Amino acid sequence: MNKYYKTLSYIVPNFAILLFCKTAKATEMYERVNKFNVAAGLTATPASVVITSIISYLLSFVGVLFIILIIYGGYMWMTARGNDEQVEKAKKLIIRATIGILIVLSAYVITYFVLKVVLGSTGIATSS
Repeated sequence: MNKYYKTLSYIVPNFAILLFCKTAKATEMYERVNKFNVAAGLTATPASVVITSIISYLLSFVGVLFIILIIYGGYMWMTARGNDEQVEKAKKLIIRATIGILIVLSAYVITYFVLKVVLGSTGIATSS
């Protein structure tokens, strides 16, 4: 079985526990899924750690993309040579990149809060 399917077979059951289980049964079912994962030769890493690391990698990529867009917008502005159309284009790029990073960070904050509340209410320890 390739690595992608192993990871997917680990994440999906844990996601199902977080989303569809009642609070009283979630811890018991979570432990069952972890036993299944260990028996299948997968790591016993909690879903919260896996989700956090995925979000962290995605945010790193978005951060790098944001920096590249800001630098490109600044370069466009500096090389406009008085061309108002290109200056406006550069301003729009910088503004849109800033709005985009704010939306992504807001989504991260909301996701972090929801996961903290859900994992905290089920009694499952979180990694942070």
